[in-house]
Parts: sequence; structure tokens; C-alpha cells
Amino acid sequence: MRAFFDMYEESDQKIDPEPAHAYDFEFTYSVVFNNIKVFIEPYDLALLVIEQENPYWLLVPSNEELIDRIITTFNEAFGNEEPMVLIE
Repeated sequence: MRAFFDMYEESDQKIDPEPAHAYDFEFTYSVVFNNIKVFIEPYDLALLVIEQENPYWLLVPSNEELIDRIITTFNEAFGNEEPMVLIE
């Protein structure tokens, strides 16, 4: 975790606080998901997300067949309202 903190410690000190309040949620989620993936890949896990206003994140074994079954089953039940996707 310290390595993650060190990556951002110096750059965080130079942020102008005024534009920091203008959120770009797509960019924010991309950064968050990419950093989560950095930590889970050594454990052979994959990140699934249920897309909604407050997304749910699930870590599952990185097994293509299992992931396809989970996503297919979930989306058949809830697909149009809250689709589940694999974050790659």
C-alpha cells in the first residue's frame, strides 16, 4: 500500500483546489479501477462491476468460463436495469 501512496504523494501536493471539485466520474472510475487491478492481478482475480448510480464491485477468480457464467446469469435477471461488466 505504501508504494501506491508514494506514486501520488508528490503530485497531490501540487493540485490547485479550485478545479479539484469538478468531477469527471468516468475518469475517476477509470483511475480507481486501474489501481484496483494493479493490486488484484498478482492474486489472479478479476473485477466485476454492477453499473448503477452507486456501483457494486466484486472480486472473483480470474476464470473466463466462471466470469462469463456470472455475467450472463446476472444480466439475464437484471441486465437492462443494472448490467454487470468485467473491467479489463
